Amino acid sequence: NKSRDYSAKAMIGAATAVLDDAKVEKAVWVGNSMGGWVAWRAALDVPARVSGLVLVDASGAVAEPPVKLYLGARLTQSWLGRQLLPILTPRSVVQSSLEQNYADPKRLSEALVTRYWDLARYPGNRQATADRAIADRETAKWNDIGKLSAPTLIIWGKQDRTIPWQHGKAFERAIAGSKMHVIADAGHLPMEEAPKQFVGLLQPWLASQTGPNASAQTPRAIPVP
Repeated sequence: NKSRDYSAKAMIGAATAVLDDAKVEKAVWVGNSMGGWVAWRAALDVPARVSGLVLVDASGAVAEPPVKLYLGARLTQSWLGRQLLPILTPRSVVQSSLEQNYADPKRLSEALVTRYWDLARYPGNRQATADRAIADRETAKWNDIGKLSAPTLIIWGKQDRTIPWQHGKAFERAIAGSKMHVIADAGHLPMEEAPKQFVGLLQPWLASQTGPNASAQTPRAIPVP
């Protein structure tokens, strides 16, 4: 993002540009953590482009207990951290952050840690991470959450130490017709830590959105990182 604009409006604009390029009018928006925040904000801001929502340990709910940032996120909240991380990103910081986001750190492989570390150091990604950390989260938008009408599936890791599962319950209470499922042995990244359970929840829900002709009309899904 050359403009270094990571507001909700800018990120929704980037996602809809992908839809436009793919010639997709509407899609199910699937988002984890900050990506979940972008997804539900899109459902408010551009409802014509959203056929459904899948919120996975999503951020943005005004709820208790409060969000507890992992190491990498805490570093980006400080001025010094934002200056250093774009040029110095130790693998140990990435590993520690992942360990805090997993219910069982033993499930982390060396290959997965290396993949995250490589992606973190991909050209432009470190500066983007620092810029996203100070983007306005527009917390007042939570007051509009009850206006959402898109079908919504909520999936949460019960052992999420970053965004506690009670935040998922807040989404479920606020969004009419939504349904929350909790994966007991997963943390903040249930789609990675418990992929079979996650897909077992996601696939039937996606199929249910198309009725009896599901096999011919499987809804498109756009992942929001």
